[in-house]
Amino acid sequence: MKRSATSKDGTNPKRHIPTLDGWRAVAILLVLWAHQGNVFYRTPEAYLRGGLFYFGTWGVPIFFGLSGLLITKLLLEEGDRAGFVDLRAFYIRRCFRILPPMLLYLVVVFAAGLLQSKADFWSCIFFFRNYLPWQLGSWYSGHLWSLSVEEHFYLFWPTLLVWTGVRRAWIWALGLSVLSAAWRWWGLFPGNDSRTDLRLDSLLLGAALAFLLHSGRGRAWLERCLNPAAWVVTLALLVVVIRLEAQFAASLLIPLLIAGTVTHPDWTLSRVLEWKPFRALGRISYSLYLWQQIFLYPPWQPRPLGGGVQRLPWSLLLALGCAVVSYFVVERPSIRWGRRLSQSV
Repeated sequence: MKRSATSKDGTNPKRHIPTLDGWRAVAILLVLWAHQGNVFYRTPEAYLRGGLFYFGTWGVPIFFGLSGLLITKLLLEEGDRAGFVDLRAFYIRRCFRILPPMLLYLVVVFAAGLLQSKADFWSCIFFFRNYLPWQLGSWYSGHLWSLSVEEHFYLFWPTLLVWTGVRRAWIWALGLSVLSAAWRWWGLFPGNDSRTDLRLDSLLLGAALAFLLHSGRGRAWLERCLNPAAWVVTLALLVVVIRLEAQFAASLLIPLLIAGTVTHPDWTLSRVLEWKPFRALGRISYSLYLWQQIFLYPPWQPRPLGGGVQRLPWSLLLALGCAVVSYFVVERPSIRWGRRLSQSV
């Protein structure tokens, strides 16, 4: 199999999709905003009523929308380029992309005694942290619920896309997203909204939009419809539906906002998202998402770490420092190794 050119960070420059790194930066900044905002509220209830900080909790759904859109777009491009989708190569790349940084983080928090139980540790290793009762898990593994959701999506969606074919896969994406939203609304299992079956619409709606972006006519239609005025209206609607806690509507609007900048790279906003510092932050966003959990800690829970490392400004500086080390020492080399191995099988 012929190898494609890769850049120094292990990515393929020909596959770069404008503004996506910038959107990753937006998502991780929202997560940091949400977690650091905890220091201004003494109880969880006060925090959830705390206005602007609550919007930071939507950083993860942005990550979900990005993942669904990007993974599907890359699979469709591979199908066009090679005539088929190599699922084995896909899963090799995903494993090397996700597992090494996560395992490093888990080893550190486990060695430091920050995990609450054996179930806490194993639920992260085998990606069922989002189904583990919260009382059995610790804050330091709590954010890995989102990684469990993404891994479950990676397990079934590429296979479903290959099995159903491109012409029908987008219908499956839309249908399953509606089913997930209806299942969540039905509310048979209250108390845990992090379960994969209740969160899949965020990823699948991004996947469905990828089919439009991949189609020439669909992309042209998006370019016409997502003009600056429509994009601003979409953003305003997103703010409203977030406050109304209308999760399905928000999951639908987020990919549209992303598609607006992808299809209009000449917009001022798009150029801002392509600004080098934003792109750099987007590239380390996965490592930063992992490590910020140690340092950004709710004040209504005991603070087991001393030395002020969980207080501003040290909390943000240490989280960023750990993320940079993780990215350059573990994440970037493992991405490169995964690409090489996937091209040799």
